[in-house]
Amino acid sequence: MNKITIKNGNNKYDITINRVKYVFSSNQDEFKIKQSFRNYFSKNKSEFRKENGNSNKVLFNDKDLDVKRTLFVEINSDFSINEDCKLNSKSLILKYLELRLQDMEYFDTINTINLLFESLSEELKDENGLNTLFDAMDYKHLSKLINPYYFDELQKDEYDLTFEELLLFQIKLIKYISLNNNFYEYIIVFIDLDEVTQNLIQQINSLLNCYVICFSKNYVLEMSDDAAIIENEVFDLSNIEEVYAYFYQKSSNILPIEEVRLYMKQYIIDKYTYKKIDIIDELIKYGSK
Repeated sequence: MNKITIKNGNNKYDITINRVKYVFSSNQDEFKIKQSFRNYFSKNKSEFRKENGNSNKVLFNDKDLDVKRTLFVEINSDFSINEDCKLNSKSLILKYLELRLQDMEYFDTINTINLLFESLSEELKDENGLNTLFDAMDYKHLSKLINPYYFDELQKDEYDLTFEELLLFQIKLIKYISLNNNFYEYIIVFIDLDEVTQNLIQQINSLLNCYVICFSKNYVLEMSDDAAIIENEVFDLSNIEEVYAYFYQKSSNILPIEEVRLYMKQYIIDKYTYKKIDIIDELIKYGSK
């Protein structure tokens, strides 16, 4: 089991993780964790943080994460296919395409492109003594020439996809990146599960070679027991000994550690399981009071 530590001023969160972690938290704690990560991986330094000595730290097993050797990705419904297809430096699609182009499957095709450029250079020679050369094509050069778009029978963008489809598209990209990565030491993925489906859970649980933290307000049985509640304090099912110690300090009721685990699991089920409400029935109840 690994530990990710997030420090933000006086706030500190320790999240143990094997591969996929489901986090149920207050909006405030979730926001602090996300902002700390974003700040840590951002090159922007504000005067306010500098003047007030505000600094964020993210550690993996008590060691500072190397920003250059760590890929941090957020998967959510705010993802814009239109913007990501512009292939800026943070583009997930760009990272995916660069890895695809490095596959040996395309070696012969890229080599043929270079031979054609060499042939064109020869043809462009003239009697005025002006020769030309083309830069050799590699995955970096080729990725700059690509204009990608999402296609499913017809060209689509984020406005044509459902919540599930939009998240699945991002998950598939990060899945390929994590399986073919030869540079990043760590890949850390945040996923906002505003809506939970069995297909999403299956695809998330199939992600390999990366560490995934799923934020959700909706518990379903298909989620693994690798879960944590963050409500001012971190209550982590994977670190039940620490939870038990905290419980023992606060309560005079002595319980076996396994009972505390069961109660914590039941708390997650009771508080975070989505309850479908019929608004008409609720209005009738209010009217009868």
